[in-house]
Formats: sequence, structure tokens, C-alpha cells
Amino acid sequence: MTIYNEKEHAKNLIRILELDDTCNKCVFGRIYTRTDQDNICSICRAFIGIPTKKLFGDPKCPCYVLGKDEATKRSWIALEEGGYLDD
Repeated sequence: MTIYNEKEHAKNLIRILELDDTCNKCVFGRIYTRTDQDNICSICRAFIGIPTKKLFGDPKCPCYVLGKDEATKRSWIALEEGGYLDD
């Protein structure tokens, strides 16, 4: 099994951003197990500057925290700044 880290997140995020509807397309549940959820959510949220400590009832998907346009914008910026679009 692949260990989920920022590099793996960036790779998955690029694939998600190429879809028509990017919201709620998290890799959690498709590839990873329930025990990985907190780690995946923390990496995803930190990647685009959302606090990683969620409040009770706080939605997981950045689209629902920031709105689709802002989440998408922050994602592309983070990918570019991290050098993940250079490959």
C-alpha cells in the first residue's frame, strides 16, 4: 500500500482537478482505508492552508469549507509553488 504524503496528495490532486466536477472526489475510500482518513484529511487541508484540526461537524472537503472556486484556486497555487506541475 502507498503511504499517503504530500507528494502522493499532489499526484492525486492533479487528477482530481482535471475532472469537470472536482468537489467531493477525495481518494479516501477508493484507495485507502478508514484508518488513513485523518492523515489524508490533514494533508489535504494543510496543502491549501485550511487548519488541520477540524471542529465537530466541519466538512472534510475543501470545496465545502472554502467554496469550489477558492479551493480550486488554492490547489493550483499550492501545486505550482510546490513544484508539482514541473514534471
